Amino acid sequence: MATPDHQTDSHRFERLCRAGRPLVVVRTFEEDEALQVVRDASMSLSGKLAIWTVLSGVFDGILDRPNPIPDTTAPLAGLHHLAYTDREASIACLVDVAPPLDEPRVSRAFRDLVASTRRRGGTAVVVDHSPSPPALARAPAVGFEPRSPR
Repeated sequence: MATPDHQTDSHRFERLCRAGRPLVVVRTFEEDEALQVVRDASMSLSGKLAIWTVLSGVFDGILDRPNPIPDTTAPLAGLHHLAYTDREASIACLVDVAPPLDEPRVSRAFRDLVASTRRRGGTAVVVDHSPSPPALARAPAVGFEPRSPR
């Protein structure tokens, strides 16, 4: 059962997405809480959420036990897939992508993903605890800070 704070976070996040923000950066060590906020908002918006992690690659973020898309664990491959192949997800969520953004090709793929999600009316989301690399610091991002975890 969601707490009032959790619901408030979900509604606040959903409003950012509905406002057409192409990129939302969530700086937190509380990954599970942040991902639940993103899932809840996605369910209210369209029910389509793609998540990328370096260990799993790209997978459906709504399913309880998703099957990752093969060959998408490398940051460049995952970002490319989200920008050019996965056209259904209204939210593309990247977990711990900040460190790889220092590499120029990954940085380019990231900018392509943000542009792609903006064109289709979606939102790219970065959930990370790292300081911003230059590529992320220069991006047209809005920050989102979840309230304290339960």
